[in-house]
Amino acid sequence: MDDARDLWEDFDAGHCNAFLLAASKMESNLLSSRFDPTTEIRLNKILLRPGWVEQTVTPAIARVYETFKRAPVVRAACEEAAGLLAVSMDRWLLGS
Repeated sequence: MDDARDLWEDFDAGHCNAFLLAASKMESNLLSSRFDPTTEIRLNKILLRPGWVEQTVTPAIARVYETFKRAPVVRAACEEAAGLLAVSMDRWLLGS
């Protein structure tokens, strides 16, 4: 969630996060050219590809869910926590 929230701050500061790393896999020189005026446009094109963010986020949510399942908590609490992560990501994606 933090990586989604501060993606542009991380980008501007030259820090990497999960989304920037995933985007750099789509375009290998993306992060090395962050001062190029077209870099933000190229990054936005990757972020806005249909399904790209969902594909990037889904494995992370699944790993969190699997971790919760191994913890000594009730299954419903695990499902609720994973659901809250998914809803938070949806809100971020929709800009609300």
